[in-house]
Amino acid sequence: MARIKILLPGLLLLLFLNNNLACAASHTVVQGDTLWQLAKKYGSSVDKLKAINNLKNDNLAIGQIIQLDNIYRSSNITETTTSLTTNYTPPGSYLVKAGDTLGGISQRFGVSIDVMRNLNNIQGDMIFAGQTLVLNSSSVSRSYVDRPQAMQAQVADSSTRHGRLVDWFKEGINLLKPGQKFTAIDTQTGKSMRLAVLGGSNHCDIEPLTKADTDTMLALFTKWTWTPRPVCIQVDGQAIAASLSGMPHTNIENITDNGVTGHFDMYLYNSQPHGSGISVSYVQQHHDAVLKAAN
Repeated sequence: MARIKILLPGLLLLLFLNNNLACAASHTVVQGDTLWQLAKKYGSSVDKLKAINNLKNDNLAIGQIIQLDNIYRSSNITETTTSLTTNYTPPGSYLVKAGDTLGGISQRFGVSIDVMRNLNNIQGDMIFAGQTLVLNSSSVSRSYVDRPQAMQAQVADSSTRHGRLVDWFKEGINLLKPGQKFTAIDTQTGKSMRLAVLGGSNHCDIEPLTKADTDTMLALFTKWTWTPRPVCIQVDGQAIAASLSGMPHTNIENITDNGVTGHFDMYLYNSQPHGSGISVSYVQQHHDAVLKAAN
């Protein structure tokens, strides 16, 4: 029996099914799984799953995490969501719909594909329904002039555990470009790790820089989990509030010698999931963690 939960104004009606479904749009491979079975189960196709997960063949390994794109899967969500705004589309941006392509969006808005790739940290041509694309550089700013004193950049040092709120679409996406290396400090413990930006358009995808950094992450989370932790990241001498998830996913990565396969989600203020099928509860956890990191 399905049960419906009504969220507060500004949110969608969500349908929660009593199935054994994953909290995020991914699947952990178990014995007997095949790409054909997963495609049939989640309403996708073998070719699409291979493209999303950068698979060269049909072979799967037990324990491997397969990203499912924009398939909605949630599990035992009981929280009452009060402050999350879904499908946030800032000015000068476009919310991707099913069937959209970079080429089509480029022609529609008169923005070159290369410009959109650069503004949105996209390295290929793949986009997802529910993804927010920044369309012009005026929507993204690194200027702090004329802001209230309380909103000026908080100076980072080795003991900083809290940072200021930075809107991902207006500023963060321009601070955290692919290849950017930075330090993240766990708000609760003060432990730090070095991370590198893999990419990401709606939020930041990161990798631990070294195996020692991976070991620090695993010690903080105690086990790999989607549940995020509030962190203060130090970028360009600033202290910025962020939320770091502890689940490596997909085999898309740049760093291959850090002791973990895949990459991790990191959210700033107003960050959104890459697709429309991510649990609202998961995004709310990131939202709450960012606020804790901002103290």
